[in-house]
Amino acid sequence: MTINQSWHELRVGDHICILHLPQIQMLENTKQLYQRLIAERAILKVSEIDRWGYPVIYYSFQNKQGEGEAHSLAIDESDIWEKVNIT
Repeated sequence: MTINQSWHELRVGDHICILHLPQIQMLENTKQLYQRLIAERAILKVSEIDRWGYPVIYYSFQNKQGEGEAHSLAIDESDIWEKVNIT
């Protein structure tokens, strides 16, 4: 596991775990997503590199109303994460 590795080094197929809530302003639903990912210590797979070069993860879950939710999140310099080796 490597903490605070540059997001520029992430590649499609890499796995990461978000460690802390970024210290930036964000929408409330984005904040709630980060809190959920941190609380669950979710292992997230980089699914793509977007057109601006940011690694993107997708995450889906069932909300309190029993409905499915799907979210995407671009990883950047404000995120604190660790790379996870899946064997």
